[in-house]
Amino acid sequence: MSIATEIWNDGGGIATPLQYSDDVRVLMTWVDLPDLWAIEETFALYAREERVTISFPTGFSRGLPTTVIVQDPDADGTPMRRELCWHENPFKRELEHFRCRNDGRSPAYAWEELKDHLRLVREIARVFFAKRSEL
Repeated sequence: MSIATEIWNDGGGIATPLQYSDDVRVLMTWVDLPDLWAIEETFALYAREERVTISFPTGFSRGLPTTVIVQDPDADGTPMRRELCWHENPFKRELEHFRCRNDGRSPAYAWEELKDHLRLVREIARVFFAKRSEL
């Protein structure tokens, strides 16, 4: 659930924290920089004892790694950091899923997930416009 949303620069920037159960928060920010032709996508998930950050490189470059950083305590409580990288282009993979649908094949993900994503976008917009109307 979105707990706050800010949209600025005529929709060129969006920031919203999302609240989930067990005190888990996701901070989502999207900013369009029209004079900088580089796409970067980063997701960060924060929980009580864990932080996971996923960074996708631009979809226009080959060979740049997607990186996942997991920070959590080990069994003794010592903070640990693990970094995972792979070079598969996530944007290419996403396009392949859309092609599956157009060709009548089943994609590798459930369409129910897409519906959940659309509900989330709708909730973010609802929170923003509700806040705006209060001003």
